[in-house]
Parts: sequence; C-alpha cells; structure tokens
Amino acid sequence: MAGREEGINVGANHLLAFPPEILTLIFAELPVATIASLAQTCSVLYELSRDNHIWEQKILRDFKIDIVKDKTNQSDPSEGDQGDQEAFQTPYNFYRWILFKYGKSIGLWQRQTLGFYGSLVQVSNTYLSKAII
Repeated sequence: MAGREEGINVGANHLLAFPPEILTLIFAELPVATIASLAQTCSVLYELSRDNHIWEQKILRDFKIDIVKDKTNQSDPSEGDQGDQEAFQTPYNFYRWILFKYGKSIGLWQRQTLGFYGSLVQVSNTYLSKAII
C-alpha cells in the first residue's frame, strides 16, 4: 500500500500492521458508518475503503445484488450518454450515490402475489344510464 511505502511507523498492535488482504476482509464485515469513520483517519485507510471488493461484498450482503455477475453479462453500449455510466463504474460510487440513498426502497414497488389485481373504484353502467334518463 502507498502508506507503507511512505515510511509510516507501524507497531505490532496497530491496525495497519495487517496485510491489505486481511484489512479488506475486515472492512467488508464492518458497517458502512464505521468504514466511513476509518477512512477519515489516514490516507492508507482512505485508499483501502475505496477497494472494489469491499463494496461488491457490501452490495451483495446488504441488497442481494450480485454486481460481479452482472458486470460479466453486460455489453458495452455503442449509443447513448455514457456520462452517468462513468460516474457509477466503481462499486463504491454505486453504493454511495444510489444504494445508500434509495436502496431501502428497492423492491417496494414489485407485486408480491400474482393473485387478483383490482382497483379501488368501480364504475357501474346502471347508475350512469339512470342519471341520463
């Protein structure tokens, strides 16, 4: 990691004494608020908090969306505005800008049953015909 190369003196009991792979696994298990707090402590943890693997795991665990599988099924669009797509290319940005704000409403609009689907208002022709006569 860049912070280790910059000469940060890390003691045996310090969080940065762990290898980056272990820190990534630890970060993936933490709540989002804790990851954000750790990212504010130093540049090494800030860089680590942006790791794609962490946010892929958070998205899968929190929202049941497998973006790793979805990435392999996507084809490159040849037309259209790609500005929005570039903004959300990383799992971190997708979580930050979409799922964190709107993730709790995912699935609320979907019908849970396939039974009768009626309406609240029913118009009767008999009433209309009597009113006209």
